[in-house]
Amino acid sequence: MAKSKQAAGNKQGSSNKSAGGAGKTTNPASKTTGTGNAQAVKPQSESTTNAAVAGLPQPETPEAAGQTAIDALKQDHRRVEGLFAEFETATERQRKQELVAMICAELNIHTRLEEEIFYPACREAIDDEHLMDEAQVEHDAAKLLIADLTEASSDDPFYDAKVKLLSEMIKHHVAEEEQPGEGILAKAEEHDVDNPSLASELAERKQELQRRAARLRPTRAVSFNLDLRNLMEESMARNSDNDRDRDDRGRFTSDRGGGGGGRGRGGWFGDSEGHSRAARSRDDDDDDRGGR
Repeated sequence: MAKSKQAAGNKQGSSNKSAGGAGKTTNPASKTTGTGNAQAVKPQSESTTNAAVAGLPQPETPEAAGQTAIDALKQDHRRVEGLFAEFETATERQRKQELVAMICAELNIHTRLEEEIFYPACREAIDDEHLMDEAQVEHDAAKLLIADLTEASSDDPFYDAKVKLLSEMIKHHVAEEEQPGEGILAKAEEHDVDNPSLASELAERKQELQRRAARLRPTRAVSFNLDLRNLMEESMARNSDNDRDRDDRGRFTSDRGGGGGGRGRGGWFGDSEGHSRAARSRDDDDDDRGGR
C-alpha cells in the first residue's frame, strides 16, 4: 500500500512538472517564449483595446462628485498627462500598447465632449472665434495621430515618436485651454458658461461614451481638407439638410440659447434643436458599422 501511494505521488509530481514546463514554454498573454525573446505584437485589436480601457475610471454623477464642467475637463487633462508619463517610463511592448489604447480612448471621449457640448456653449457666449477655431484645429491635428496609433502595432519603428509628438501636442493644447485669463476655460468662467446643467450633460454623455470606448474612433477632422474617411468617422455632407447638428463649416453647433439661426457673437450656432440627440444617434450608427 505504501509503495502504491509512493508510485501515485511520483506520477502526480511528474505530471505537475510537465504542466509547469508547459507554462514556461509559452505565455499566451505576452506572446513570449521561456527564453524571454519577444515576438512582434500584432496591430491593436478590439479585444486588446477592451482590456485596456476596462480600467478607465467611470465618471460620477455631478451631484456625487460635486464637479463643475470645467473641473471635469481639467480632471481629464490630468489623467491623460499621467498616462503619457507612464508611457515614457514603460519598457514592455505590451504595456506600451495598452497605455496607448487607454490614451486614445480617453482622448476620443474628451474631444467628443468638448466638440459636442462644451465648445458650442463657449462659441455662443465668447466673442473670440479665432480662439475657438484654433482649439478645433488642434483637436483635428491630434486626431490624425490618434487614428494612426489606434491601428498601429507597437513594433512600428515610429511608434514611440508618434506617441511623443501626440503628448507634446496635447500638452500645448491643454496649456492654451487652461491659460489663466486668456484660455477657453478662463473665458468660459468669465462668461458664466459653466453651470450645473452643463456639468450634468457632460457627465451623462461621458458615461454613454465610456460604455463603448473600445469602438470609438476620432470624429471627423472638420478643419482639414484631406479625405480621411478611412481613419475617422464616416463623413457627411457639410451642407446636408440632415446634418443639422453641425454648421456649414462642419463644427458641432449648440442646442442652448433658445434656438435661432445664423452667425453672431463670434460663433456659429444655427438652428440646432435636438443637436445632442442627433449627434449621439449618428455615433451609434457609426459604431454599428465598425466605427468607420
